[in-house]
Amino acid sequence: MSPDREAILARRALLLASALAGFARPARADEVESGKLTVEGGTPGASVEIDGKPVGTVPLADALRLAAGPHEVALVGGPCEGEERRTVEVASGSSHVVRFEIECRPHVCLQPCLSPPPPPPPASLPRLGVGAGLLTLMGVPRASGNEPGAALGARVDASYSAPLGDSFTLGLGVAVLPATSGDGALVPIGADLALVAAPGPLRLGLGFTGGWMFASGERSRDETWRPRSSWFVHPYVQPVGFRASDRVEVGAHLGLLLSTWATSGDQSFRPGFVTGSVWVRVYFGEHRRDWEELAAR
Repeated sequence: MSPDREAILARRALLLASALAGFARPARADEVESGKLTVEGGTPGASVEIDGKPVGTVPLADALRLAAGPHEVALVGGPCEGEERRTVEVASGSSHVVRFEIECRPHVCLQPCLSPPPPPPPASLPRLGVGAGLLTLMGVPRASGNEPGAALGARVDASYSAPLGDSFTLGLGVAVLPATSGDGALVPIGADLALVAAPGPLRLGLGFTGGWMFASGERSRDETWRPRSSWFVHPYVQPVGFRASDRVEVGAHLGLLLSTWATSGDQSFRPGFVTGSVWVRVYFGEHRRDWEELAAR
């Protein structure tokens, strides 16, 4: 065999050996069967997870290279605080696109998002009240009897007020209207009923007091004082009043005190006194602020 032919055969053998060596070596990582995955859509800021492992946030700058096979793609968190998951089959040497349609508008809570706001408190709540004030009486001229023509005294009451809807309250209690002058004294004691309109801080209403009245007055020429008693009724109006705070109200009453003095066989009610009073009433028990604190817990 000629030298030239031997050289050619040797060169071919070397090339064949090199080719066989290349097929036999392990494949590099970038040569493993894989495909590309592009994630589109979704809410900016949401975390992108592949098979449970975070790989970035929306929007992703580049496509992801994944090994061939099934993969789970998820968008988690972000302003919407939700998640959406998709499963995709990645084929070797191909490109895939996964589009998410998460659409929401980030919301702002004026109160803690984990608890709903408390309901608004009612306009008024049932409460016990105690009132006291200054009372004046002007006598109406009568044919008989010498009860005080003008007297100065006090009004003291205790009542339970309950709401009637959002604009009215009904009060039921006991009232005492003691008064005295140089001519005698009066002590009316009776049950009190009042209906009050409460538009905001104003308090306007009507009331009625009825019961038994004790009195002393000069009834004989020997200037001796003798006790008397009779039934009485006392209708009145509240032309002015307002709520000074959650627990305090102030106001005024104008009324007419009618009685049945036993000076004759006629027991009908007769005009007695025109009354006027200014008062302050303090309420006890649950009120708006207590209710708001309880509802907020």
